Amino acid sequence: MIFSWLDIVLFLGLSQGFFLAIGLNKIDNRNTKANNVLSVAICMAAIMLFGRIVSFRLEAEWVVMVSSFVDVTILLFAPLIYCYIRRLLFQESPIFKLSLWHFIPAFIHLSVTLTTFILPHNIQLDLIQSRAIAYFWFVAELVGLFSFVIYTICADWLLKKHKRLMKDQISYTLVVRKYVR
Repeated sequence: MIFSWLDIVLFLGLSQGFFLAIGLNKIDNRNTKANNVLSVAICMAAIMLFGRIVSFRLEAEWVVMVSSFVDVTILLFAPLIYCYIRRLLFQESPIFKLSLWHFIPAFIHLSVTLTTFILPHNIQLDLIQSRAIAYFWFVAELVGLFSFVIYTICADWLLKKHKRLMKDQISYTLVVRKYVR
């Protein structure tokens, strides 16, 4: 099996992602709650990269099934990054957690994917030939992109709120803000 440059770059990104996720959890007393969320997001990205490497190399039905389930990460990145930024900027007690409604698009994606693979093979083929599956993936990616834009706007709002609060409460700028922008 010959590897292309793209395979090598993807593999380097994959290994760097796992090492970074592990390294973030080894840092003592440095935003551990926020770093846990970031580690999860980085691991999800690394798993997604692994799925891309495998899906281009193996042409088997089980690979399509697994990669379809892994694609749910597209819908999870934005809420996790928002949670990370909020935990990084605000030391709330109890610690900020995302409510379940943030994960409704991911749940719908998993439900449709699972339902599709449970269906009889002839119906699956009909869905593929009618391009219904392709439209579903397109809509799922659009929802993921839209979600990312909305959560980015909300994170920007959080940053502005943090700046306002810090201006009113303390006379020096926190170092954390330069990493968020």
